[in-house]
Amino acid sequence: MAEGKTNQEIMLEKQLKILLAEERALKQAGRRISSGEMKFSIGKNDLVKGIILREILGPPKASEG
Repeated sequence: MAEGKTNQEIMLEKQLKILLAEERALKQAGRRISSGEMKFSIGKNDLVKGIILREILGPPKASEG
């Protein structure tokens, strides 16, 4: 005798479909980036943020040569 799916199984299937759709979208975005379709621009604020992050997260000054 075949039994119907439980509510939990139905919810899990919906979540799986959502995750698979997100994965496909991310793969498409990755392909566009790798093919050069998307252009990145770096401004002064980005450079400042990068320098600050390097100072905070980077190696200790004593170990830099």
